[in-house]
Amino acid sequence: AILEHIDSFIKEIDELITMAESVGVNDPNSAYISIEHPRLPLIHRHNLFLRETFLNIRDLYKPPSQDGEMSWRDATRVTVQECDENECEIAECVQTFNGEWTCM
Repeated sequence: AILEHIDSFIKEIDELITMAESVGVNDPNSAYISIEHPRLPLIHRHNLFLRETFLNIRDLYKPPSQDGEMSWRDATRVTVQECDENECEIAECVQTFNGEWTCM
């Protein structure tokens, strides 16, 4: 049941992403976006983030492969934000097959 819920949410997000891209959300010079929907690029980036997050969560619930081998889809990914008084930095970290973390 949880996989069905996650899959339906991913499908809805995909539809929203496609709709935003069809009106030119990725065009920085789009008059339509800047006048009619100035916050759409922010919403679009948020939807892309949600899609990736739910895909990662889905991978945690998918059944293991028949041969027992891990696949790249089993990797765990996190986004880390570290701030001081002046600025913030964001890094994306991925867990490898060996359980080691690599951050970029």
